[in-house]
Parts: sequence; C-alpha cells; structure tokens
Amino acid sequence: MDMGVERYDSREFESTFFTLRIGLVVSALVVISAPFAARVFGHHYPPSISDSWYTDARTIFVVALAAGAALLVVVRGDTLTEQTLLNLAGGLGLAVAGAACWPKGSDGKALATYDPSVAKLNEYAVGAVLVVGAIALVASYVLPKRLVGSDPWHTKKWAEITLRALPAALLAYGAIRFLSNERHFAEHVHGPASVVMFALLGIVALLRTRWGLRVLDLIDDTPVDDSLSSRALPQERSSAYDVVYAAVGVLMLVVVAVAAYLVNSHHKPGWILWIEISLLLLFCVFWSTQTVEGWQENKTAGD
Repeated sequence: MDMGVERYDSREFESTFFTLRIGLVVSALVVISAPFAARVFGHHYPPSISDSWYTDARTIFVVALAAGAALLVVVRGDTLTEQTLLNLAGGLGLAVAGAACWPKGSDGKALATYDPSVAKLNEYAVGAVLVVGAIALVASYVLPKRLVGSDPWHTKKWAEITLRALPAALLAYGAIRFLSNERHFAEHVHGPASVVMFALLGIVALLRTRWGLRVLDLIDDTPVDDSLSSRALPQERSSAYDVVYAAVGVLMLVVVAVAAYLVNSHHKPGWILWIEISLLLLFCVFWSTQTVEGWQENKTAGD
C-alpha cells in the first residue's frame, strides 16, 4: 500500500456539495420568514425584511442571514472568478447581518434620527466583521494552496492578481471608512452592502451559464476539473439549466437596479419588503437548481 498517496472518499465531497447548497436555500427561506414571524409575535409587518431587526424576530433574521453569508464563503466556486464573487458576497452578507438597517416609522419612511444604542451595537458588529475578515484573508494566503483549493484554477496572470486582490481591496476600503468615522459607516453600510451583494450573486448566476463560461474563457479562467461548469462547456448540459441560470441572473440585476432607482425616488414606501423577498426567492431558485443539476449528474455518473 502506497502511504504517500492521499485517499479520499468521494461520498464525503458529494455530501458536502449537497449539504452546503441545501443550507443556503434553507437559510434564505428562514430570512424570508422573519417578517412573518414578527407578525406572529404581535407586530405589524415590518417595512422590509431587514426591519425585522427591530422586532422580536431579530434573532431569526440575524442568525439566518449570518449563516447564509458564511455558507457563501464556504461554498467553493468552479472558477477563480466565481470563488472570488462568492467570497465577496459572503463578506458583504456578514456586514448586512451585523449592522441594522436605518430605522423606519410605521409608515415605512426613514426616521430622522438613529437610536444611539443601536448605532453602538452596529459599530461593534461591523468592527468584528472586519477583524474576522482580516483573519480569514491572512489565513487564505498563509495556508497551503491545496487547502484553499487554488491549484485547479488557471487564469491569465493579470486576471489572477486582480481577482485575488479584490477581497483585500474591499476589506481595506471598509476598514478605512470605518476608522475614519465608525458611527457613520456602521449606520449606513447595511443598504449599500445588500445591494452589492445581490448584484454579485446575479453575476455569479450568469457566469454559471454556458455563455458566461465563454466570457471567462477570455481570461483563461478554467473551471475545476469534473465540476458542473466544466461539464457544461462541451455542450453536455441540458439547455434548461442555462435558461434558468440566465433568467435568475438577469432578474436579480434588474430587481437590484429597480430597487436602487426607487431608493432615490419619491416612490411611496412599502415596496422594499417585496423587493427583498423576490431577490431571496431568486437566490433559492439558483441554489436549488444547482443542487438538482448536481444530483442528476451524480446519478448519471453512478449508473
């Protein structure tokens, strides 16, 4: 027996693949349940899912969102680009979970002042997220490449440098803004972070399509061997998956754009809750489809 050869049970990897993706769907559904739980606890429906923070459903919202964000970081992308985008989205999701949104009145309009005690909690939470992010970033550079899964990725050098620099750049930007005015940053980070997070997830969905993979081919961002993405390139994947991923990606980006427009307009408040629910449902569709595709591929390989 050759003791120098590492042996792995493929069932462990298959179990992890499905468990992580199912966990993402479950966490998103629990986040969606937060405003309804708030209603059950005796409150009115909050103006947004994020406003569940100010109700008895706070723990449901924060824990589920933080869990989903952490899973985005843990889930391994099929390409270096996808891995980077998922890590960025997960980091932003932790900031969204840690910092409460700007409080609103019963009419859904933003209040003129911010509760000082909540602002202080935000500062602690955002500071903790930045510290944890810095530790994770250092660990990703210190750990052997085979432990962080970078060996199978091959991109053009400038693209690799850029992609690997993005998490550090985002973390540095957040740290500078936080240190320059921690209260202001902690009070306002929730909204922009959530918008960018969903935009990144929309791009991830688009890059899962056969057409998105052709775009990645321009920078030689090679999918991991035997991944679902690598199997899509030779036209083996059902076109239905491409349609679903493309639809999810486009709809996510459109909904995010509409939300950004409404934020800057004088539109009557009350739409934010449905915007958030629609984005989270699209998120569920994406990860559910990935799980189904992986399951079908697993069955085919086992036959």
